Amino acid sequence: MKNTAIQVAIFIGLVITLSCIGPALDNRSEEHQVAREELAKQRQQDRFSKAASAMCGNGYAVDVEGAVVCRVRKALKAGRVAL
Repeated sequence: MKNTAIQVAIFIGLVITLSCIGPALDNRSEEHQVAREELAKQRQQDRFSKAASAMCGNGYAVDVEGAVVCRVRKALKAGRVAL
């Protein structure tokens, strides 16, 4: 009985210690945030490319201001695509 109580106390102490110290040892939140931002940029670029190709057909060019300018002879006449 005495050994069991000591083992349970040691186990609970280890669990509490690891729950406090563990997150500090594995703090990579900055890397995760940068990765999330990069993935968001890639998704936004993919959506933009998809919308521009739906609007212009085969080819498109992006102006300095971010406007889509169709650079093909037979661009689609719709002209507007929801991003």
